[in-house]
Amino acid sequence: MALHHFFRRGIVFSHRDFGTALDCVRASLATGTHRAYLYTGRGPSAQSMHIGHCIPFLLTRYLQDALGLPLVIQMPDDEKHFFRDIPVSGERASGLVVENIKDIIAFGFDPRRTFIFRNTVYMGDMCPTVVQVQRMLTLSAVKNTFGLKDSDNVGKATFPAVQAAPCFSSAFPRVLRRLAGDPPLKCIIPCAIDQDAFFLLARNVAPRMKCCAPALLHTKFLPALKGAQFKMSSSAEGNGVITLHDTEQEVRKKVRKAFSGGGGTLEDMRAEGVNLHADVAYQLIRFFCPDDNLLAEVTSKYSRGEMNSAEVKDLAADVVVRHVLSGWRARRDGVTDADVEQFSCIRSILL
Repeated sequence: MALHHFFRRGIVFSHRDFGTALDCVRASLATGTHRAYLYTGRGPSAQSMHIGHCIPFLLTRYLQDALGLPLVIQMPDDEKHFFRDIPVSGERASGLVVENIKDIIAFGFDPRRTFIFRNTVYMGDMCPTVVQVQRMLTLSAVKNTFGLKDSDNVGKATFPAVQAAPCFSSAFPRVLRRLAGDPPLKCIIPCAIDQDAFFLLARNVAPRMKCCAPALLHTKFLPALKGAQFKMSSSAEGNGVITLHDTEQEVRKKVRKAFSGGGGTLEDMRAEGVNLHADVAYQLIRFFCPDDNLLAEVTSKYSRGEMNSAEVKDLAADVVVRHVLSGWRARRDGVTDADVEQFSCIRSILL
């Protein structure tokens, strides 16, 4: 399988201990025994995910397909209750989680190798590992890492241990079932860079827990349509967000309003060039178009003023619709409540 363009273009731009994780994967392939697994997640804070959420899921899907790894996906409904007062019980809460799980399933993960869990439902099996992590973390470390204040609720201080626990295979005694004497599995976490702080705490406590420290792959943020200084976020829709459920017409309308890195006129662009880093439409092409030749052509022509902003925006909308939304929507239309049950069922995913 070819190397994903996220790696080729520096969208995956840094890592922690990924080389060691690949050694574990090689050992798995050589011996036929599992040595590693993938872990990612999604906080259910909005009814519809946006295309910025696609980055870690597309990367995780690629890694699952390329390396044949089992995958656990956390739905931290408790976090959203602590930090944003989103309910954790009742019809609204359940509906939000189910719709987000269906959105995740539509990325095409292998149902035999994937377990999706909601923290408030799965906490029983995970609790012993959570308690271990809580015992190792200090309140001072958590407060300093996340900038917590004395007036914050206690849940904010305890949640980092809950997000860290799935880094250790002991949190999944029935899902990542190990025989007595088997070594723990190495966890690989594809995530946006803002999640690094959570997992750095997990890496720090791993030696004292006599567990493997998780490996991390860091991805860059997809910029909001308003400009590269803003990340695309459900909590800041005013900065410009494309959701996975937007129609093609809505996508094109939104992209036409995206911040441009070019000058006021075509002559200005030819004379002064285009700031490709600041140009949101160009960044959409860079993030989502798998064709390196097309990207190179756009980079060359746009930077020299041989393409104008309107043309690049139209192409960016085409890329988002063709390479992100079309396939995802076709799969999403086929996802049922039975699929949610299958992915959420506690069973071994070590094949």
